[in-house]
Amino acid sequence: MEHRTRWMAAATLAAALLLPFQAPAAPKAAPPPAPAGDASEAEELAAPMPPPPELREGIRKYKDESWEPATLDFYAVLDDPRAAEYHDEAGFFLARCLERMGMPYAALLEYARFLAIGGDSEKFIEGFQSAVKLGEELDAGWLLAPSLTVHSDDRYARDGSGTARYWVGRAFYQEGKLDEARAYLMAVDKASPVYSRARFLEGVVLTRLRRPKDAVQPFQEALRVASKEKGGDGLAILANLNLARTWYALGNFERAFEHYKDVPRDHVDWYESLFERAWSQYMLGRLDGSLAELQSVTAPFFDGLFIPEPLLLKALVYYQLCKYQDGKKLLDAFTADYKPIFDDLGRAVEQGQADRDRLFESVARFMLDGDRAGVPIPHSVLLYFERDESLRQAGAFVRGVRNEGERMKRLKSGWGDQPVARDLRRRLDERASELKAQKSGMVLARLRGLVGQLSEFMTQAEIYKLEMLTREKDLYTAASRGDVMDRLRARRSVEVPKGYNYWPFEGEYWIDEIGWYQITTVDECKEVLRQ
Repeated sequence: MEHRTRWMAAATLAAALLLPFQAPAAPKAAPPPAPAGDASEAEELAAPMPPPPELREGIRKYKDESWEPATLDFYAVLDDPRAAEYHDEAGFFLARCLERMGMPYAALLEYARFLAIGGDSEKFIEGFQSAVKLGEELDAGWLLAPSLTVHSDDRYARDGSGTARYWVGRAFYQEGKLDEARAYLMAVDKASPVYSRARFLEGVVLTRLRRPKDAVQPFQEALRVASKEKGGDGLAILANLNLARTWYALGNFERAFEHYKDVPRDHVDWYESLFERAWSQYMLGRLDGSLAELQSVTAPFFDGLFIPEPLLLKALVYYQLCKYQDGKKLLDAFTADYKPIFDDLGRAVEQGQADRDRLFESVARFMLDGDRAGVPIPHSVLLYFERDESLRQAGAFVRGVRNEGERMKRLKSGWGDQPVARDLRRRLDERASELKAQKSGMVLARLRGLVGQLSEFMTQAEIYKLEMLTREKDLYTAASRGDVMDRLRARRSVEVPKGYNYWPFEGEYWIDEIGWYQITTVDECKEVLRQ
């Protein structure tokens, strides 16, 4: 029987400047000399425009902490194209006012506009650092990323520049622009608080680029740094898990197995590591070891998780050992368990395609509240989505925008009816709608992928059963020529390492035994060949 070698995809990514390459602007022609007698007129035209009175008045109100009235003045400046040279300063103060009014999402939106304007305002560095801080608090740095690409990093080579590069790199990664993503991620310096995350994402990028050998070093660096950071345990575990997957992709199954063993039992990815350990054992030809890992993976404690492959791998091991009766029972159980999920997924795809907003809200509510209302996605599949932090971030952003818009409308001062508030709500709603469309499309694509995967798995299960029926007949024909069946009933004694105790499995699973099972079995194929 043929089987596909499993590609372990990494999980849950060069320029030194944050500014992408741009061709230099064409030189400007020198202006013609001013006619004699027009010097005063030329000087008048060259004189800078004085600050608009609305800007001066807004700053006065800002200093008096009259936030709401000040926003009206700053918005008036931003709405006036003749005051373009003061838009950056007005944008800075408008963002600050909104932050102090308790409107953080609106403030972040204005910070994004402020950064995109750029300009030579002395407030640029202060505004940049305030924007980065707020983006971290809201876990919405992606909103700033497009604005950050228009500047070279020498404009803000202070606190926060590493975080900015990381956000831009992550945004490019999510857009599928992997080379650009890596350039920004590699520019994150070692002193940055996001250095370990940048190295981790660089490793993921290289894996996506089908360069697993190059991905080893950034994953190792992420593991080394995150292991020493306060609160870095989660990232260190992910880096270790991705190192295991990278070594697997390189065909070094022994080294992969060692990294898989380092995933803690209380981590959300422990179950995945057990299953992938089983694949490593299988690829090393250790069928007993693979069965032992699968004994843990297929325990009732994990029945609610969506990973259909373990049963197929177990059936494949049984096939290799000529244990056809056990394999057929397993494949029957696989079909019984996953056919209903396959049908439910098909209905979820139909409903999600018809109403993508409802699909997004269904996944977001489950991730934020545990609510299963909306599109009827199987619970095991919702748990599969639950580990995607980008979906959680998107759900939190959409909810935060919605709540903030309602707060604007309820303000007793009437500020929520002013042009600045209406414009902010419109722009925030547009960003939320764009995000929902992007993420619902991603969820729908994954649901379709799972439907296709399950369809393929169920077809494979039927093929396996047919092959097992054929091979079983041959086995019994060969076995009838001697006492092989008696030998098959014999089992080797278990070798117990020093310092360990041994209890035979009697049909009951205990949580503290998961991951410790050992299996000794007879290769029935070899026994027949000894005739």
